[in-house]
Amino acid sequence: MKNLVITLLLIFITTLAHAGSNQATEAKFKPEEIATFAKNVEKYAAEKGARAFIIARVGQAQSELPKGINFTHTAIAVYSEITLDDGKKVKGYAIHNLYQDAKNSNESSLVTDYPVDFFWVYRSLKPVL
Repeated sequence: MKNLVITLLLIFITTLAHAGSNQATEAKFKPEEIATFAKNVEKYAAEKGARAFIIARVGQAQSELPKGINFTHTAIAVYSEITLDDGKKVKGYAIHNLYQDAKNSNESSLVTDYPVDFFWVYRSLKPVL
């Protein structure tokens, strides 16, 4: 079952177009590692009964961050009904991000993607609770 979930997540990863984010798309980890980490975050939140939570990641080397700053990106994860490309509805966490426009830094867009997308360019696959 675990391998099926990871396989489905990998298929899901390859069909998503990073939902309009301006983040780099080059992963620092293998897709399987990212999928497993993202699924573990979802499982942890679900076990705690979280309907919504704040999620964060670090998208650059920790040494490049100002003192006292541990993350570069935050978002809100909301347990939702998600409609897949084939029309099927599933339950899961949708991640709501505010992304700054790459061409106009005065504009941002609220974008919805999913845990695997959110962690795609993560620099560390260790949870910080």
